[in-house]
Amino acid sequence: MTVRDRWMAWREARKRTQKEQSEAQRPPLRDFVYLDEASLQSLLSSAAGEMTDQKSEQLSEGLESEVTGSAAVGNAVIAKADISSRFQTTNSRTTQTSRKATVQSWFRDFHRIPGLRIVEPVSSVQGYETKPLAEITNMSLVAASSELKRGELVEFRVTLAAEPVFRLSTIFSEYMDMVDANPSMFTELSGVAAMRDLQQVNKILEHLLVGLVPIKSVATDYSVIEINGEQHMVHNGLLPQVGCGSVPLQIVGVTEQLAYWKDLRRVLFSDAGFTLLGRISHSGIVPSWTPVKLADLFGAVVPDFAESLDMLGRLPLTSRDLPVPTAYSELLGKALRYYADTVLAELAFTPDEGQQVALTVEIAELQSKPRTSSDQRAAFAAVGAMLKDWTGQIVDAQRDLELRERARVDCGLPALPSVEAGTAPSLLPARPAKSECLLEVEVVAIYW
Repeated sequence: MTVRDRWMAWREARKRTQKEQSEAQRPPLRDFVYLDEASLQSLLSSAAGEMTDQKSEQLSEGLESEVTGSAAVGNAVIAKADISSRFQTTNSRTTQTSRKATVQSWFRDFHRIPGLRIVEPVSSVQGYETKPLAEITNMSLVAASSELKRGELVEFRVTLAAEPVFRLSTIFSEYMDMVDANPSMFTELSGVAAMRDLQQVNKILEHLLVGLVPIKSVATDYSVIEINGEQHMVHNGLLPQVGCGSVPLQIVGVTEQLAYWKDLRRVLFSDAGFTLLGRISHSGIVPSWTPVKLADLFGAVVPDFAESLDMLGRLPLTSRDLPVPTAYSELLGKALRYYADTVLAELAFTPDEGQQVALTVEIAELQSKPRTSSDQRAAFAAVGAMLKDWTGQIVDAQRDLELRERARVDCGLPALPSVEAGTAPSLLPARPAKSECLLEVEVVAIYW
């Protein structure tokens, strides 16, 4: 090698070194889409003991007392007096903060503190490819479910998405808004009536969410496998040496709508990649969670309420694999016959042959009516009224409700009927969800 070649090689090596040093010194560019300021303040205060904040506060306290009086004398004996008083204390506080710039500086200071995150993004698994998983102590590569404890800070790269129940709620709301705004365009769609009926359920769901947005994202770098009977979170770069089946790790949590810095439609419905920082709110990897937190409040009154909302979130949104159009009619007819038989048994009444024929004709007519939940309730009511005319007796309202529900369950009749394929989403219950591996967190920040 000549002197010139050596000099050129040295020059290229120096350029590479300078470039690497420049990239290492360059601060990371973060574009936030979500940031929980209250959590960030609390975490930074507990970790660093101080915060960089520029704000002005004005605190004023006032005390006001007033007594007014008047007297009128009608005669020498009787005098009329009117006295009123007011005692009032006022407190007011005004805070002005350079919000976004200050909060981003908080996050930068917090993110620089070493050792806070037990799991953080890993760029390479080089050097660990052939090492047994049991010997790897870096939790960013391998972590047992029991090691993922409540309160620990974790950071994942995720494919961000809204939880299905929120996604479905948004679809129904937007769909009905379009119907209401342009009724002439949707008059021919038979599914509109069913969607409008389901909108009443959606209003309850929106009330329960009260400004909260549940998310359900897939961790792009991690999967879950079972080792010695315990679930482990494993970096995908190490999966080739495992040789066993794996399940994607999903990161779930509830976010506040007001804490998003960008339009939700740009963030939650595009399946884009982001980095998520949060604290584990439920220890370990779990198979299910409750996205609508207020649903647990009604558990004592309606034990299956949370499960019903979860079922709502798993309704199919396409016409694929839908039952044939006659399936619902057949189930309705079967359930009405079942209901009639149980009511007659409850009242100890045996109908004659003519009444049996009349009941069959009535059920056949009710089967042909539109398929909304209101029509379903009306069908049960019509059969009940017919039985009441025959027997002259009435079943207790609570008992009657139980018999209707038993008929639906035993005959497989959905409470929310289906509509014709292709006109609107199917409202039949979805198939049971596949086995899932979820890590529930309190979301602090989402950025890229």
